Amino acid sequence: MTMTRHARWIAGAGLAVALSASAAVAQAPQNLRIATISPGSPWNILGVQVGEAMRELYPGLRTSSVSIGGSVANIVAVARGEAQMAWAVDTAVEEAWHGLNQFPMEFRNIRAVGPFAAVPLQVQIRQDSPAQSMEDLARSAIAVGGPGWATTDMNEAVMQAFGYSFDDINAQGGQVHLVGHADWGPMLQDRVADAILHWGGIPSGVTMAMVENPGIRVLSFTEDEVERMRQSEVFARSYAIPITLSEDLYRGMPEGGVNTLAYMSVAVVHEDMDEQFVYEITRAMFEGLIAGVYQDGVSGSMESVEAMNDLTSVPFHAGAARYFAEQGITVRTE
Repeated sequence: MTMTRHARWIAGAGLAVALSASAAVAQAPQNLRIATISPGSPWNILGVQVGEAMRELYPGLRTSSVSIGGSVANIVAVARGEAQMAWAVDTAVEEAWHGLNQFPMEFRNIRAVGPFAAVPLQVQIRQDSPAQSMEDLARSAIAVGGPGWATTDMNEAVMQAFGYSFDDINAQGGQVHLVGHADWGPMLQDRVADAILHWGGIPSGVTMAMVENPGIRVLSFTEDEVERMRQSEVFARSYAIPITLSEDLYRGMPEGGVNTLAYMSVAVVHEDMDEQFVYEITRAMFEGLIAGVYQDGVSGSMESVEAMNDLTSVPFHAGAARYFAEQGITVRTE
């Protein structure tokens, strides 16, 4: 979904000029372009549903759920006024606020609507691969996400928790493939890759396709391994939580299920978006839409909203804050 070896395609000076010219008028937009990811993914499905809900409330509103390029590109699109709303990995949202990693400046004109999905790490190994562990994958061919994806950065942090960087893997006979979701199934089927490191919402269409062909095994982690991953610098900027996936979720799940780590996906908007409009988006998302797409018991919970408010720097939009106040939760708007 989104990011380490990404060319700094955003020029700081040019971006600053673009941002200064992108301030939105404080009124309900005529267009609601939501930057998500590939069609068919849970992110994209939720974006489509949010658009449908808002068109019912605002007749004549034009909506779209589009794939721009992942969390970094999605956040930049909102900051520059090229999209009105975006889904992003929470680590990327935090980095955008502070101007870290792939963000050449501080993006202080974005606001959170709220965390909407727990997205677990699923290490999925081709059924006939000899690899049995994370240590084995350090000498295997693995697909980890596209260049510039936040989850690609997260996957390198995961491998580093087991003692290997991407460069180490390439140097000792393995191979790191920086490719996106569309390539994963064919690469496993053609035995070009032994495994993928996939951060995907539940249920994951990408995973379900690979369960059918070529067949996969999913690794589970010990509590100590989950905590080791969680302590990396990348996840220190995240609401990262241990999570257990049911053994009945897919074929290839181990007995007892999969213990793993999950991050939160976050919805963001420009600070100047109309308060009532954002209130209505937040209400629609948290009163049915999120639960209809993500069925893990964590996504869309008020507990995740409170955790994000406590653990991250990005303030909430006033419209979202008003909705959460009605639920008895106070969140920061500054």
